[in-house]
Amino acid sequence: CANHLMDISNFFRGAHITVTARNEDDVEPSLILEKLSKCTVSSFSLRERSDPTESARPIGSVYKRIQPAREISSTEREKFWMKEQEEEKKRIEEEKLKAEAARSYLAEQVKERELKEAQAREEWFKERSLSIDKMREVEKNAQNSAHNKVNKKLWEQQLQEDMHDEEERRCRSQSMRSQRSQEAQALIAQRTIDAKAMFEPSTYTGTYASAATHNLSKQTNHRTSQLAEVHAVQNNHHGAAATSPPTELTYTRNKLQDDDTTLLGATSPGPAHSHQNWEGGIADVTQQQASASVEGPGLSQAQPATVENSEPEIRARALYDYQAADDTEISFDPDDIITHIEQIDEGWWQGLGPDGTYGLFPANYVELIE
Repeated sequence: CANHLMDISNFFRGAHITVTARNEDDVEPSLILEKLSKCTVSSFSLRERSDPTESARPIGSVYKRIQPAREISSTEREKFWMKEQEEEKKRIEEEKLKAEAARSYLAEQVKERELKEAQAREEWFKERSLSIDKMREVEKNAQNSAHNKVNKKLWEQQLQEDMHDEEERRCRSQSMRSQRSQEAQALIAQRTIDAKAMFEPSTYTGTYASAATHNLSKQTNHRTSQLAEVHAVQNNHHGAAATSPPTELTYTRNKLQDDDTTLLGATSPGPAHSHQNWEGGIADVTQQQASASVEGPGLSQAQPATVENSEPEIRARALYDYQAADDTEISFDPDDIITHIEQIDEGWWQGLGPDGTYGLFPANYVELIE
């Protein structure tokens, strides 16, 4: 213990270092060698006697009493203990510093380890999130591909349906155009037959012919109103655009032929006439009108209401361009003048075109000129 330090130092004279140990860790060889390396020869302090030795004298036989005060100096002893205390304090401070350094080192090691573990966790989370994102993207792409396939099938089906509808509309348009052409030819032929019937000799009086002609005009007006209603329904079905030129009117050929046949049977008992083309009908009407005006004064007197025409010539200006669908119609451009117009129906008129042809044209493509 520390109380016997003095006795131990006296027992081991000439020792290089003195180590105060509290446990076995303080007397490890590495610590002893470290302290020994710090010592130098000049730092060795050999214990000297406190008092100088007296000069040798001859030994006498006289007894001399021993004086302890001269052997052990109290001041020297106090200095020694103070020095030991200072060294002990230094050692304690050094131990504290070492312990603090060890604690700080351990704390740094723990902190570094925690940082590394945190980085490893973050990298693992990133890799996991990337793998999850890739899996989701793959699933999304698979869903999108399936959805695109379904959309493609639906689009192809819709395209086929649209093409089928377009083909049906085209066929319906062609059939309507051909039907309109046939109806127009039938109407023109019927008008020609009616015109011929007016100039042929008849046993009926002029008054009866005028009444028949009046009935014919009434039935024609009634048939015209029916055709206008049919035209309105067809326009609503096809949905024509507002900026495009007005659509052409169509006719119901069977009803016209039935009505005209019934009317001809009631007005004239002559033989049935076959349908003629447009040019032939117009030429016959023109020749019959010319022959009636030159050679038939008696017929003019018998039928003054049907032959004499006191109305002025009707002319019209074209609002839109129109191209003839067949040889029974005329073609014209905007601002062209159409003359010799005959208003045979509310939707279709016939007249002389700018190129000298005589035929049908839609009434809503022109405007009348006063």
